[in-house]
Amino acid sequence: MPRTETPGHGFLLVLASPSPMDEGEFNAWYDTEHVPERVAVPGFLTGLRYVAIDGYPKYLAHYDMEAPEVLDGPDYLAVSGANFGPWTRRVTSNTKVDRSVGRQIWPGDAVLDLAPRLRLIRFDIALTEAMELVECVRTIAGDDETGTRTAMVLQSKDPLRHYVLISATFCLPDHAFLPRFGRLATKIVQHNIYAPYIRA
Repeated sequence: MPRTETPGHGFLLVLASPSPMDEGEFNAWYDTEHVPERVAVPGFLTGLRYVAIDGYPKYLAHYDMEAPEVLDGPDYLAVSGANFGPWTRRVTSNTKVDRSVGRQIWPGDAVLDLAPRLRLIRFDIALTEAMELVECVRTIAGDDETGTRTAMVLQSKDPLRHYVLISATFCLPDHAFLPRFGRLATKIVQHNIYAPYIRA
């Protein structure tokens, strides 16, 4: 498994699709309670929200952390799980959520920036294929034609699940971008493009 010289940042990636009837409350809760509460926890570095240009899941939230173990600490536990407030319980009961936690394996110390576009790609690959994925992303990040601002490879605690996040000024069409992953393109199980969520 590829590693930086020191263990990489942790991440929390949340993909969510609220019911249409509850979407307004979902966004109000996320912006005014949930994100501020999380980024106030020691060890959280960023907390950014995006909305899908098209497709599903509609909303993406990404948090960079000093380490995945931040989520095991008392400060985080005080605002999660059994300690959820009533608003959180109500909103999350009506929302489909896919939550992933793990470590950034390349470059290791990057933090996501709020670029005009964010490309999310999930690969289900063996740990032995992770270095191959890193090399693909390293090449993409160094190519000005891709519009890349920040790129990172994330490895979930689920050992098969790897994510590539690429924030960019613009996004190439899929037919011009996805072949850059070579044979690993056949192992993509999720792909979507997001824009920053800006509350009206």
